[in-house]
Amino acid sequence: MPPQLLRPRDSATVGALVAQTGDRAARTARRHREPLGAALGLALLACAGACASVPGGEEIASAPRAHALVVVIEQTPVALTNRPWISAWVDAPFAFDELLPSWNTRLPAGGAFRVDVQLDAEDAPWLDLGGWGAWPASQRAATKFDLGRVAIDVVELDGDAERARVRIRTRGLAPGATASLEHLTLCFTRSALHELRAGFGAPPPVATLPVPLRRQTDEGPEIAGRICSPTSVTMVLAFSGVERPTAEVAAALYDEEHDIYGNWNRAVQGAFGFGVPGELVRIDDWPQAAAVLEQGTPLVISIAAKEGQLSGAPYPSTDGHLLVLAGFDGQGHAVCFDPAVPPGDAAPRRYLLEELESIWLRRGGVAYRIGHASASR
Repeated sequence: MPPQLLRPRDSATVGALVAQTGDRAARTARRHREPLGAALGLALLACAGACASVPGGEEIASAPRAHALVVVIEQTPVALTNRPWISAWVDAPFAFDELLPSWNTRLPAGGAFRVDVQLDAEDAPWLDLGGWGAWPASQRAATKFDLGRVAIDVVELDGDAERARVRIRTRGLAPGATASLEHLTLCFTRSALHELRAGFGAPPPVATLPVPLRRQTDEGPEIAGRICSPTSVTMVLAFSGVERPTAEVAAALYDEEHDIYGNWNRAVQGAFGFGVPGELVRIDDWPQAAAVLEQGTPLVISIAAKEGQLSGAPYPSTDGHLLVLAGFDGQGHAVCFDPAVPPGDAAPRRYLLEELESIWLRRGGVAYRIGHASASR
């Protein structure tokens, strides 16, 4: 397919999409504002369905009713040197306006890497998605261009794109040393469908996975209200057999560039640094979430709730929060391990599916799937 430039939407279409899905910049600000108000103070499942080939012999997992699609670009190790690595172009199966990446990269001590993406055409600017290790600001790619921007960990467009490719650059590698790209995914999303989807369906009962509870309230007051993401990652690491103190995981996941602990792709890479692979996913419905849990993998889910939207939560509202989904009780509840529970509380929370549907699935269904090599194989 010849290169296709981004196509801006006309003003009427833009107005309709804003009315349907809300202002993206405001959503991004809410998603990354980590404190959970006065009390305490963010996602992508390969859609179940048929698989099709993409460049390089990898696979796309899709579903007819999906609003998002995960593409596995690499799932076998690729050696990275001090020369840039660039993937093949990946044609998206539909026009997209959001792109969420995730990666697992093995990096020797002292090394650093940056991940960039290019959309549609070879003369389009490279956009900086983030990375690991020290990297001069002057040598990073752009974070915005005429038709879009990188909102910390997700590319948001004002027009439509149809394909993408990824570049990974490294620096600081000792002579003869190499880094290794172990896993790389892109999730293409049509954002207007986040809130318009219906018919999520009831999940089958799924026995609660024995996730060890960790509480962010047990940590120092200077970080306790900000570390829902690292605390949730600490739980799923422990579930996978990797025990680490929450403070250590928080220090690894901290995003100094944005002064946050809730950077999505950094959470996945950080977990891989502790020895547990993973990826970002978008869940389309409850049966898909149940399918992941039935495979023995908990989900770290990203929610935002106004006051009264989440009954039984240990906070009245949250502009952005992460917690662990571990089971379904068959009585209309999701069984969750919420890191914001008060000190001494060790019980899982049972949240109403209809409430979680509103504050999670209809917001895009973003989740970390950590502990399984790939949701897309």
